[in-house]
Amino acid sequence: MDITNRFLKYVSFPTMSDEGSDTVPSSDKQLVLSRYLVDELLSLGISDVELDEIRARDGEEGNASLACDRLGKQRLTRAGR
Repeated sequence: MDITNRFLKYVSFPTMSDEGSDTVPSSDKQLVLSRYLVDELLSLGISDVELDEIRARDGEEGNASLACDRLGKQRLTRAGR
């Protein structure tokens, strides 16, 4: 998939927040793109990908984050040059 098609795929996901929700992320729709990205990274052979899906209520600590140590290390290496 070329970069343009990849971008168009990413922006096709409905990730609108739910203002009436008291959880973070505010809707399950927001996790769909994250799950897709995990699958995509795994299919590219990156095995150290992790999706943290901790749902929290307002005022509590929680998040949905996508982490990939390999990419982070590459960014740090490039930034350090």
